Amino acid sequence: MEQALSTEVKETIPEGKKESSKRASLDFQEQIFDLIPLAGTMDITEAQKKILFDPVKEEDVEIRPDGLVYLPWMEYVSRLRDAFGLGWAIIPQGGAKLQDNKVMWAFWLIINGKPAGFAVGEQEYQPTNARMTYGDALEGAKSNALMRLCKGIGISLELWRPSFVRAWKEKFSESYKNKDRSGKEVTLWRRKGQPGNGHEDSEKISEGQTKRFYAIAKSTKATDDKIKEWLFREYEIEHSKDIPRNLYEEICERVKKDLTSEPGAEG
Repeated sequence: MEQALSTEVKETIPEGKKESSKRASLDFQEQIFDLIPLAGTMDITEAQKKILFDPVKEEDVEIRPDGLVYLPWMEYVSRLRDAFGLGWAIIPQGGAKLQDNKVMWAFWLIINGKPAGFAVGEQEYQPTNARMTYGDALEGAKSNALMRLCKGIGISLELWRPSFVRAWKEKFSESYKNKDRSGKEVTLWRRKGQPGNGHEDSEKISEGQTKRFYAIAKSTKATDDKIKEWLFREYEIEHSKDIPRNLYEEICERVKKDLTSEPGAEG
């Protein structure tokens, strides 16, 4: 649908506007070429180096169902913010592209007016997935680009060191069996103590607790779809009424922290 819309818009652009758009694209490339000599020339203080390159805190690391360990995007934002204040930004190079149900979006990392990296972010997007709108997919690609940009300058490199990953998974995670949509049994991963298939018999929260959870989540200005997407992504819980009672307080605390500044929150 998005690709068809893009084609339709392109066909209706007047010739004068097309030339203006082409000049703007060339101007942007010229600006990038002007910035290239500045790449790698930024000096940072020892205090900034400590903020950026301090070891990852084990308790901040998360794991995806496929077993990939990662830091939530806000941990990268926190390091950049603490090191540079508002003196940094990620700037898109053009618009996002949708290819084979995957959103691709390229970004530059700019720190104190100088280019510090370039990366392409990716996010799977299925139009039939009610838990993720196209806007959510754009924000996911942006967050993925931020992670790659920070990796490029040396932040949280432990997450790509096999010895660290093995030790963290042994200490903090566990595997469990589940079935995919086709009914085939697969092995998935989660943090120890998080629910998944195998925790269905856990005592669920009450109706009043469900309403309180949504009140806390909505106070972050996140949309209903964003709240549902977060709950499934972090705990593999499809409905708030299925939240286990033993994880209720943790989830309420985390949803407020995670969604307060997460991309996709409403203004």
